[in-house]
Amino acid sequence: MKKKILIIVSLIGLLFIGWKIYTQSRNTKKVDAVPVLSENLEEKLTLSGLIDATSKATLRFPSSGKVTWIGGTEGQKIKKWQALASLDRGPFATAVTNAYYKYLAADANAKQVEDEVKDHDKDESFVQKNKRVTAQTARDNAYDTWLMAKRDLANATIYSPLDGILVSAPTLVAGSFISSPTQAEFVVIDPESVYFSASADQSEVGLLSIGLKGTLVLDAFANASISGTISSIGYLPKSDESGTVYEVKIKISPNDKYRLGMTGDISFDHD
Repeated sequence: MKKKILIIVSLIGLLFIGWKIYTQSRNTKKVDAVPVLSENLEEKLTLSGLIDATSKATLRFPSSGKVTWIGGTEGQKIKKWQALASLDRGPFATAVTNAYYKYLAADANAKQVEDEVKDHDKDESFVQKNKRVTAQTARDNAYDTWLMAKRDLANATIYSPLDGILVSAPTLVAGSFISSPTQAEFVVIDPESVYFSASADQSEVGLLSIGLKGTLVLDAFANASISGTISSIGYLPKSDESGTVYEVKIKISPNDKYRLGMTGDISFDHD
């Protein structure tokens, strides 16, 4: 009888354990297995800078005078050696003539003095030497003055030294008198030479190389990505920076919307 009771108790225990295992398995949430992917992590190097141009010219009159003609307006396409403005040539031509005759007089006087002392090469006195040197110096000065007058006459008209666009022109009219070169300043750039000039710290230069491609975003066109390629990395640090910073030139495709001084950031991927 005791043996039967023991068997019944054992069966009840087994049934209870089985029920517990069953209920726990139903309450356990299913866990999905997610495969682990192995990928290379990339870092981005971002440099700030602005739009600049390799071919640009700032043109001014070297002397004062009356403006007689203005032939260039801002935004105008310019051909190489095209005239942009001119001063009254009359005063400059007169100055050339006067300077030339003064040179002739100084030259004649110097030759006369040289003729007087030509037989005193070995026994020239201090008085003779002083007279000769004074005459020769006066001739040299007169010749330099004549050359300067001819230069001023030649520069009475401003010519563009390159093909491009006139991006800055003075607000002058014919008859205006300029007393300072900055009053008549013209700036011409070649739009084909536009590039992005970025600044790289010395710790960043080692991560850059010629030909490295990057993505440029200009502040003026925040929704547009521009492809750029490093064309040069400066050897000397920039003089207008507080730290040791080098200029990095990035070649970009020309675009009529780009303007000098536009700021932006360019990013480069590297492992």
